[in-house]
Amino acid sequence: MEVQSFKMLNSLLLQHCPFYLYIIVHTGFWKKFGEYREQAAVYYKQRFIILLKGEEPNNYYVWSSYPLLNYAEEAHVRMAVLEEYENDFNDDGKPDLIELNATFPVEVKDKICGIFYMFLFDYQLDQKARFSMETAIFDDLEHATSSSSLIISGDLWLDQAAPLWSSGRDPDHGGSLINESNLDLSQYNPAVIVSRNSFRNFTTTLKRKSAVWTPKRTGNNNFILRLSIRILEQQLFYRTGLLELLKWAWIQYFACFIIVHYFVNKLRQFLFENHLLNTIVVR
Repeated sequence: MEVQSFKMLNSLLLQHCPFYLYIIVHTGFWKKFGEYREQAAVYYKQRFIILLKGEEPNNYYVWSSYPLLNYAEEAHVRMAVLEEYENDFNDDGKPDLIELNATFPVEVKDKICGIFYMFLFDYQLDQKARFSMETAIFDDLEHATSSSSLIISGDLWLDQAAPLWSSGRDPDHGGSLINESNLDLSQYNPAVIVSRNSFRNFTTTLKRKSAVWTPKRTGNNNFILRLSIRILEQQLFYRTGLLELLKWAWIQYFACFIIVHYFVNKLRQFLFENHLLNTIVVR
């Protein structure tokens, strides 16, 4: 027995297909990326370059943790005293604040009007995938007048050009910024460091950064750089794994099916109860 009215209802059901096709094409049932919050474990690697700039291009001082650079710039070397402080305010084993202080001895006649600094850190994530990389905090700043100190503070921020993995071990990204076994001095050039760092998929910067210069005073024979880095929880994005991908696809499909199924049943009930369809029984 074939009922013509059911053919019409079947045609109504076929009208659901464009609805599902629209979702798949424009939105998709697949949740390809996700977001989560995590505070990174960040540790200072005892690697740095500090370049103090005078009024003239050839008037500068440098001190670093790299013997090759110090030897090459022997005429401009000024040995600085570096101090590092780490604070873990919530006792979770991760530093919440890293403070670095560098004190340079300078002569009375020296006028410090700019600075380039680079500090290297080990950056680790483990809530999703195990992620570890060497990262740098650096800047190149100028000031109109001679100064005796510079105080910089900001929030460490991971800048992502690619998603993290959802599980497993995310391989190291970019390797070391400076290869200490390489005798090429050009890799210590500030412009080269900045350029090489910019091509990485993952870099770190200081957000909400403040920089305060202190004018040079008579009798002050030191230049002091103070760097305070706050390490906060951050919103990160990652590529979803297979199980999460299937879970969200099923949830979205099931939710759409329930809505469509409800309205189709209501329509069918309305059509039959009000006898809006002629039923012809064919034997």
